[in-house]
Amino acid sequence: MFFLSSIAISCGNLVVVDGISDIQQLPSTSLQCLNVHQSWKTAEVPEKYHRLQATWHHKDVRHVLWTDKGNLDLIEHYYPRWSSHYAQLLALPSHSGGAVMASDWARLLYLHKFGGLYVDLDYEAHVPPTDWPVVAENSRRARSK
Repeated sequence: MFFLSSIAISCGNLVVVDGISDIQQLPSTSLQCLNVHQSWKTAEVPEKYHRLQATWHHKDVRHVLWTDKGNLDLIEHYYPRWSSHYAQLLALPSHSGGAVMASDWARLLYLHKFGGLYVDLDYEAHVPPTDWPVVAENSRRARSK
């Protein structure tokens, strides 16, 4: 398990969410720091994704890697009325895609609870997401309020 500290959860760092204690310390996206969420079964991401994953690291980004355990804890603690539905998806036979559907659902909940954006591990950032026009415009609007 990866334990978070105030330094680890600051912008510019990779945060691994592998349980409820990690989730409880994770801040929402703010004007100073954009959460970029990714997910994998465990904290051990296959080497073939390391280069692409690194393209999302930026001083104004909190790079959040969710594990299957983190997904389950997120739903059990913050969305408990949906726990049984999530468990039913995970219990489906592997050929039915239940685990994929469960992960897809968890990704929407990351964004609902913490804000930011979700990107698959096989996506590459050619420019920092904080420089994307839609992110920059939303930041400008929020600052002017």
